[in-house]
Amino acid sequence: MQGASDHGTHEAIYLPDPDGNGIELAADRPRDKWPTPDEEFSRGGPMPLDVDNLLATVAGEEPSLKVGEGLRMGHVHLHVGSIEEGVAFYSDLLGFDVWAQIPSAAFVSAGGYHHHL
Repeated sequence: MQGASDHGTHEAIYLPDPDGNGIELAADRPRDKWPTPDEEFSRGGPMPLDVDNLLATVAGEEPSLKVGEGLRMGHVHLHVGSIEEGVAFYSDLLGFDVWAQIPSAAFVSAGGYHHHL
């Protein structure tokens, strides 16, 4: 595990894949509870994940050998040589929307989501 945080839009646990890309396991909050990108970044970015609260959501459940139906990959963190070139490719060429951009990252998505990549 590389980290864990609360983004306001979602709670996240970060894992590396074999190629070094980041996989973000995310539990989204309802869209009407999401902060705007300005609100998210004005509070200084992600907050610490409340692990006890997250674990309480599955308290008493037996571990499963298979993931539940509906589980999907929500986010992949790709490392690019240039944020501007990455945005040009994923937004300008492929058509993703830029949800937010900071000097070290761009958050792109489809359908009004906070970020897929």
